Amino acid sequence: MINSDHLKFLIENGIQWIESQQCKYCNSARFLSDEEKLQISDFFRAEILEKAKIQFVPLIENPPFYSIIPVQLRAGLINFNAMQGITFVDTILIAQKYRLSQHQMRSLIFHELVHVVQYELLGIRTFVEKYVNGWAQNGFNYDNIPLEQHAYELQRKYEQSHGTLFSVATEVAQLLGISRVA
Repeated sequence: MINSDHLKFLIENGIQWIESQQCKYCNSARFLSDEEKLQISDFFRAEILEKAKIQFVPLIENPPFYSIIPVQLRAGLINFNAMQGITFVDTILIAQKYRLSQHQMRSLIFHELVHVVQYELLGIRTFVEKYVNGWAQNGFNYDNIPLEQHAYELQRKYEQSHGTLFSVATEVAQLLGISRVA
């Protein structure tokens, strides 16, 4: 069973992994295209759309520190290889192994941009603490991680918006209980 020492290990190593992955991909990643920005500009602040980058990769790799976690604890870990996308602060990786339609790609980018906003509002450390603790407190189930639930909720809201606009930053701040939006 995963205990508090394991969670601390995951948090500290998770922070290092996120920072290293952002550094690894940020120079080769591309900025959002004008078309991508236009499609979602009514939902995100311009600063978010200007700093976010996308890098296509064959698949999203599991963190290297997974290999030093005891075998009996690995079963419940999140399998990043199965993910379509992941965000490292402002750098979004999208797995090429998934053949996404234009609509699916736009929706995935929207979802990942919600994480960019979460990182911006929380900072890396607090984001990782909330993510790992949310995973642990909710049955070690990816689908029950509150930060993911928020991103999926806003993604669905976007997909069903039909012209109804909303501010992702305001929504994320409310979901996180933050009174001020940067």
